[in-house]
Amino acid sequence: MPEDPMAKFSPTAQMPRYLQAFQCVGPACPETCCSGWRVTIDKATFKKMKAIGDEPLRRRIAIHLVKDDDSNPAAWGHLQMEDNGDCGFLDADRLCSIQKQLGANALSDTCNHYPRQFQQVDGEHRVQATLSCPEAARLALTDAEAMAPVAVTLEQFANASELPPGMRWNDGAGTPKVSHLGGRVLHDLLVSLFDAPGLGAFDALALGLMLVRRVNGYVQELAARPEGSTPREQRLQDLSELFSRFMDAAHNTQLLEVVRGLEAGTRFAPDMLRTVTRMIWQRRLTASARTMLGDVVAGLRLDEADEQVARERWAEARRLHWDDWARGHGHMLRNYLVNSLQSSLIGRHFGTPQALEDAYLDLVIRAALVRYWLIGQMALHGDAFTPEMAVRTVYALSRSIEHDRRFMAGVLQTMDEQGIRSLATGVVLIQ
Repeated sequence: MPEDPMAKFSPTAQMPRYLQAFQCVGPACPETCCSGWRVTIDKATFKKMKAIGDEPLRRRIAIHLVKDDDSNPAAWGHLQMEDNGDCGFLDADRLCSIQKQLGANALSDTCNHYPRQFQQVDGEHRVQATLSCPEAARLALTDAEAMAPVAVTLEQFANASELPPGMRWNDGAGTPKVSHLGGRVLHDLLVSLFDAPGLGAFDALALGLMLVRRVNGYVQELAARPEGSTPREQRLQDLSELFSRFMDAAHNTQLLEVVRGLEAGTRFAPDMLRTVTRMIWQRRLTASARTMLGDVVAGLRLDEADEQVARERWAEARRLHWDDWARGHGHMLRNYLVNSLQSSLIGRHFGTPQALEDAYLDLVIRAALVRYWLIGQMALHGDAFTPEMAVRTVYALSRSIEHDRRFMAGVLQTMDEQGIRSLATGVVLIQ
């Protein structure tokens, strides 16, 4: 049963095991969370900060705390960053002067809870972390068992009403659209497949692609029936049957043979990923992202006009290094994808087949980009490529893309303009 939000006890939440061990490393962090992006301030914190009389904090607040026009209590204002992107409250030790002098309770929800993300799934509390935090990324990626779920009492909250609102996923008692339910099935299926023995992350993504196609086919089938003729229970049963088929090893083996037999196009995928990488390279990047992408650009010669050079260097590095690395460190990509599913995909609204397809393409593009960037660095570093470089790749991608929803929307729009926004594109990227 869901907890009573006003009950006088700390709520219990499910979280991945790595998050239990998370502690901010402060100035030792290679990429501080106090620089490089917009920090929103909730209404309660905004008022508390305005009431601070301590100097020099009061002078800093007058300069850096800005009221927004929006009346949203969760985003009442924001912090005006320094010209170099740093928060104006960072002190000489690269620590937050507000937290140091007044404690964590004086921080905004954004600062106090980062990198944690809070969810409610059918009334149950879940906590995840964004891997834009280098320490969270290190913990999540380097341990093969990091994503194992654990139940934890959130002792910092007196009751469930104190939890940040976060994302909520509730089917409700009505008859939701089947693609909304299909999104939940897709999430549960992929989490199971990523843990299946002998099944690689991209094989799991390929099976997920097949499920999206089946769900969309079922949506079209329902549309041809009289409205209201298929009750909620029947829809859930039909989707459960779809799910169960994908838990059959023989069925999955047959599907993967079909996917591998498709003409993937050896030029399209690296050319598309090269284009997206060059788009990101032109953006304002953090130091770690700039270093990582600099290695990719150098390794694949992306600064040269000849696309064939980049294609050949990518293919050679993939042949020489990728398979061996994936056998020894495949859990890093798997953990990244599972964390992505838990922290973002489940909270997306799957109200239409297009929304379900777009959410899945988003996931596939990010997975393909991670692999492309890893291979690009292998082209430069060869056998000297390290797990630490893979961790840096993930938190750089997270900061560059996952915290800017407009970027992936722009990528999908570009795919629209080129007529390549489809699940077939997903097949090519997976291949």
